[in-house]
Amino acid sequence: MGVTKTTHQEGSGAIPKPGQTVTIEYTGYLKDTTQPDNKGKK
Repeated sequence: MGVTKTTHQEGSGAIPKPGQTVTIEYTGYLKDTTQPDNKGKK
């Protein structure tokens, strides 16, 4: 099992420095091999 990352829209802000806090928005899906894109329920 692994993780697949897809960037839909890259931000335009500054790159965070070590020690800074960042916020990341994401949506997780269960793998479903019966679906064409293998994307199951959230």
